[in-house]
Amino acid sequence: MESPTRPAAPSNDYSSITRATKLFALCAAVNSLNLGYDIGVNTGIAPLLEESMDLSETQVEIFIGSINLFAMVGSLASGYISDAYGRRGTFKVAAVGFVVGVLTMATAQSFAVLMLGRVLVGIGVGFGLAIDPLYISELSPPEHRG
Repeated sequence: MESPTRPAAPSNDYSSITRATKLFALCAAVNSLNLGYDIGVNTGIAPLLEESMDLSETQVEIFIGSINLFAMVGSLASGYISDAYGRRGTFKVAAVGFVVGVLTMATAQSFAVLMLGRVLVGIGVGFGLAIDPLYISELSPPEHRG
């Protein structure tokens, strides 16, 4: 009887991982911090928003809690965007959505505009969260995947 073959042991040779690979992987991983950063910042300013924009408690709760819903929508849509524009293109779409959303929220004078910014930020964050692991795995040399 033949013994089953064992998969090759992981390589301890990291010479195939270039500085550029490490930098790109780090940038993609840091992109995943956007969700936590956004939740932390906006939770801290909730009382200020309520007072300065004359929002009800319900409106503030919707504003703070909705990021997760919009991020889910973004992550579900990210596959289509990724297929059309590639991983790097999807990162660009995510970054534009995040930046435009933050600027929209920063200049909002009404709850509707504030929520429009929240939608854009949420979708951008969702794109990033879904694409980050794929980009890092495709960027890594084949012998270091898995």
